[in-house]
Amino acid sequence: MARAQSPATAESLVLFLSLVPYVMDNGQVTVQEAATQFSRQPDDIRRAVELIACAGIPGDSAAYLHADLFDIDWDAFENDEVIRFSNTVVIDQQPRLSTREISALIAGLQYLAAHPRYGERDDVRALLDKLRAVSGSAATSHIGIQSVSVSGALEVIDQCLSEGTQLRFDYVNRNGDADNRTVDPLALEARDDVWYLRAWCLLREAPRLFRLDRMANVTALDTPVAEHPDVDNPESWTIFTASDTDVVVTLEFDEPALPIVGEYLDRSKPPERVGSVYVAQVPFAHYGSLVRFVTAQGGLVRVTAPEAAIQAVKDWVNRAQERAVSSG
Repeated sequence: MARAQSPATAESLVLFLSLVPYVMDNGQVTVQEAATQFSRQPDDIRRAVELIACAGIPGDSAAYLHADLFDIDWDAFENDEVIRFSNTVVIDQQPRLSTREISALIAGLQYLAAHPRYGERDDVRALLDKLRAVSGSAATSHIGIQSVSVSGALEVIDQCLSEGTQLRFDYVNRNGDADNRTVDPLALEARDDVWYLRAWCLLREAPRLFRLDRMANVTALDTPVAEHPDVDNPESWTIFTASDTDVVVTLEFDEPALPIVGEYLDRSKPPERVGSVYVAQVPFAHYGSLVRFVTAQGGLVRVTAPEAAIQAVKDWVNRAQERAVSSG
């Protein structure tokens, strides 16, 4: 039976695995810089460097020769406490991201950066720059995300949320009716490629959820928001409110999909547990939104009724396969 690692051994291994890429990324670091970076004592760093010097992989001869080990610049280490590698192994053989994978990461970061809370963060911009540099292609610097531009509305809403003031805007609901709303904003959130504002609507005297791409003339007001004791937990609101024109679909889904499916349900009608899965009747505005929802859940959600809904998903899968074959 293999002997369990002691906590000290596990900690040393974690430090070893963290210190090597840290030094490689920076070219060289001092012992004190590394100690500060990893919240360790300088002696811990010195011992880790000695351990690194004994690490490597066996070469073609199945023996650990000099070129098969990490090599430390010992003069710099012993005289100036500078950690610098003269030779590295194994860790250089890192997996490479494909162009498509890098593009997907850049698109996701660009989407995140559209929010004023994150767009000014140095780490987001730095990671975007690294990914673009790694891609080696200028094309990935100009990825367009298919969504309505809501950056201006986001900035105004974020200002009202920070200052605790009301918001006014023109709004078109999903039935095409337009009116003017004044609200007490409560929270911003995104689902898929759509931004939503949770707010207390003064016109309806009730909590409401607004899509930012249906807003216009968004204006910050000086009026402070009021307290709404009936809205203790805005995260518990359902995002999707059923209407008489919705199509009702029976879904079977696995437990990991329970939180997102729950957003579509009336809290008075929880899903039913059937064996190892859940079953619920969920309203959708149309079959197009159903297909987008089901295909985004990675196989966790299945449509079982009505037949027209099942066929809508099958048709989408068939078209996707045809496109894949034609482009392959």
